[in-house]
Amino acid sequence: CRAATKQKKGCQIDLLIKSRYILYVREIKFHKSIEKSIIDEVVNKIDRLKYPSNLSVRSLLIYSGQLEETITTAGFFAKIIGFDSLLKTEN
Repeated sequence: CRAATKQKKGCQIDLLIKSRYILYVREIKFHKSIEKSIIDEVVNKIDRLKYPSNLSVRSLLIYSGQLEETITTAGFFAKIIGFDSLLKTEN
């Protein structure tokens, strides 16, 4: 993202990872309720990014809280990960 100016807004990306062909935009949310509007927020952040046109952009959501069902059915996020599942380990 670029810094905010009078003409253009900046944005905050929680985690941005660039590989050779893919740009991963990860949004991390910790709220009691996470609404479908999160998709529009991430779309706006991606629109503000400057990146080479040869990169594929994949959005991911890491969350803790109650996820609105329409977020998963929308198919926008390449991966949706519950924060609790990140903490689990198998022995």
